[in-house]
Formats: sequence, C-alpha cells, structure tokens
Amino acid sequence: MYCRKCGNELKDNDKFCGKCGEPKAVVNNNPTVDTTTPKENPNEKILYGALGFISPIVGLIVSLLSKKDKPEAAKIGIIVSCIRFAFNVIYVIVYFLFIVVNL
Repeated sequence: MYCRKCGNELKDNDKFCGKCGEPKAVVNNNPTVDTTTPKENPNEKILYGALGFISPIVGLIVSLLSKKDKPEAAKIGIIVSCIRFAFNVIYVIVYFLFIVVNL
C-alpha cells in the first residue's frame, strides 16, 4: 500500500506514513492515481462570469475617457466593447435557455 499524500510505501502494520505523517486511513493501492476531485466553488463561477460580463463595460468607459486624447483608438475601443457586450448578452440568454431551463 502507498500513502495517498506522498506516495511512500506503507507496511501493513503502519498506522501513519513514516515520511509525511498522514494517517493510514488515507491510503491508495496505486500511488500514481489521485482519486480526489477538486470541489467546484459556485462563488468562483459567479465571480468569473461577472468579471467577463463587466470587462466590456470597463473597456467602454476607458475608451470614452480617452476619446479626447486619442480619438481613433477610442473609436476602436468603443466598437470592440459594444461588440463584446452584445456577445455577452447573447451568451447569457443562450446559457439561461439551454443550461438553466434545459431546452
């Protein structure tokens, strides 16, 4: 048997891993396979979704503020921000219809 934490080989009578101190209750017969799966945090999904949705708005604000100094760059920034915002709105609608409502 092998320690799940460090992969050290354990003997049958060991109660703890001699290398890292992990209790034997957490063991794995194959040290190369990690059977743990990371738990997804729903708050992270909301945070990343909000950041992705807000970023075009921030780009639009920055473009509008720099319109006087750099009119051509600001024009491109405004166009790109509007297009990205439109795509975000479409994405939210599609996500809601196909994932939440399960169409």
